[in-house]
Amino acid sequence: MKILLFGRGVITTLYGWAFEKAGHSVTFYVRPGRSAEHGSHVHLDIFDGRRGAQRKHIDEDWAIRMVEELPADHTYDLILVSVQEWMFAEVAKFLESRVGHATILIFSNFWHDPEEATRGLPKDRLAWGFPLAGGAFRENALRGAIYASVNFGMFSGSPTESEVAARKLFRDSGFKIAEKTHFRDWLWIHFATNAGLMSQAIYAGSMETVMGSFKEAREAALTMREMLPVLRARGVDLQQNFTGLIPLRMPRFLFAGGMVAAFSFSKAFQAVVGKGDHNEELRRTVMSVLKEAAELGVETPRLRRAGNRLGILGLN
Repeated sequence: MKILLFGRGVITTLYGWAFEKAGHSVTFYVRPGRSAEHGSHVHLDIFDGRRGAQRKHIDEDWAIRMVEELPADHTYDLILVSVQEWMFAEVAKFLESRVGHATILIFSNFWHDPEEATRGLPKDRLAWGFPLAGGAFRENALRGAIYASVNFGMFSGSPTESEVAARKLFRDSGFKIAEKTHFRDWLWIHFATNAGLMSQAIYAGSMETVMGSFKEAREAALTMREMLPVLRARGVDLQQNFTGLIPLRMPRFLFAGGMVAAFSFSKAFQAVVGKGDHNEELRRTVMSVLKEAAELGVETPRLRRAGNRLGILGLN
């Protein structure tokens, strides 16, 4: 399969490497002038979880291929998009006239309606998923991890040819597929959960501190619980999505204990959390949920205090 990764970010780099190792042709699209900045190689210091109990540490220089143009008559079979939500509108607009015959696989988080965000793209060319991977760049080195499974979901109906092709790509590359029902709800729950965790990172100083401290993780769990009425007010069926909401409902000491244990004993988890600059993601995630809660008339005092602190820290 001929694959184009949109941008040379963490997620596109991790999965691009996995695709190429599986025998696929991989190219990165980057903005004009960025090829020279990125360089011809990226150093990978990552954990590859696709091998089950024999998880493998990868330490290598990987030669990458980049292009700075995407003509309308391109011959890519699949374009993978994994960008922050606030960047997605620009990317979607750019791709509207450049879909060609490709499947557009969207691996992005959404707090707004994802189908509305892609209204300019052909629905039969779209596939929806979410990565189970992460990490952070330091200069031209990526430290991170890629897990054995990857999430996929749909909004209605039966899988299209594009959705089938996207799933096959991952299976052929050694991944297991985890199907998420009620995918819009799942995305919103994931986003709201992140807001709860990130709100505590505002006080703790970093996501690593929240994950590694029982006290900080317990405080994050309290804020996460505030997300339940917000999600209900948005129309998320809390009973129908019971499993996905367990982290928001479980006793805070159980959540904190499980989080700290997982973070303390898993090098892959530590690599996924990373040590990158997450200030913009943190700010936008917390403020997006806070704004929605206010519009819906739902009180979120802990999240509100975190939002206020963003102004104090000069991040708003």
